Amino acid sequence: MRAKRVDNTWLVTTRALDSQQEQTHTFDYIVAAHGRCNAPYIPAIPGISNFRGRQIHSAWYRYPDTLQARRILIVGNNSSGADIARELCGGAVRTWPTAASWERQLQDVSVFHSYQDPTKPPPVDFDPRDESSPSWCRRIQVVGPIQYIDEQGVIVFHDGRRLTNIDMIVWATGFLYQVPFFHASDPPFAESPLVVRDEHTRAIPSVSAVSVLHQLDDWMLFYRTEPSVCFLGLPNRIVPFPMVQLQARVAAHIWLNKMHPLPRARAELRINDPERWNIRSMDTSSSVALDQAQPGPRRFESPDVWGDFTMGADAEAAYTDALLSLLPAASNAPEWAPFPTWRRELRKQGKAKRREILGY
Repeated sequence: MRAKRVDNTWLVTTRALDSQQEQTHTFDYIVAAHGRCNAPYIPAIPGISNFRGRQIHSAWYRYPDTLQARRILIVGNNSSGADIARELCGGAVRTWPTAASWERQLQDVSVFHSYQDPTKPPPVDFDPRDESSPSWCRRIQVVGPIQYIDEQGVIVFHDGRRLTNIDMIVWATGFLYQVPFFHASDPPFAESPLVVRDEHTRAIPSVSAVSVLHQLDDWMLFYRTEPSVCFLGLPNRIVPFPMVQLQARVAAHIWLNKMHPLPRARAELRINDPERWNIRSMDTSSSVALDQAQPGPRRFESPDVWGDFTMGADAEAAYTDALLSLLPAASNAPEWAPFPTWRRELRKQGKAKRREILGY
């Protein structure tokens, strides 16, 4: 698929999977709702090509015994990294065809888990260094971030520790954004690129994928240069379906001229700061569209300067409340009321509730 702007319309070319026949259609607006888990990210560790074992991204992990490794280093300690470490050490809460066989093997497996900040407890699971943690968890050996891999394939960490004879590295390091249907050479992306490599942006050199998209409005919803394009679900650490449904509703209202363009957020604040989305402190007289039309530098930086689109529960609540309050009153049926306090409190208790029900 390829989409480009020509004579105030979007020319969209598609190819049928079966016949490979191409067709071109014209559209007034484009909604990019293609997700953000298509480009696994592996950091550019100095000397990574010196590693003599095997490497996979967590996206391709299925079961612990399919790794066929005895000394395993997991890099990244958010959800995927924590889940993989737990299963490798015997804390699985699911079953698979060879689970019983794995239980007999796991005592021979050594699991090392690289934390970006080892001074902090893991965000989503038990702490292996806490004596009160379950026995499976205490089998995990916590290490810090990797500094480089030397010529002999030894993994060297920032604190000077060295790991030898590692069979496999599992990179639980997240994903990057891709927009393969928007070609960098086509208008308007040639003049206002979405994919940019700069000091704020992680990237894969050989793939057109980055940690943040550029040229977006403050809300990470509309393409600032051409607001006839909107992106759904770019923020992470959110409950996706309610947010995406709300974003789609806002985009439709704006495109149908049933509501004003979105105001400027407090863009000097980080994306995970609820005050960024406090509608009472916004300048609602200055919309994204108006700001775009004004000459000279933008008053505030765009969201990409923060290096990621991470929200979290409190910022997500403020963001959705702000969008709901901006929708026309006639559209505010009961199902579009702000989320009740009890629901938000329940989400904040998610870690404790998961531990109560699932045991981790």
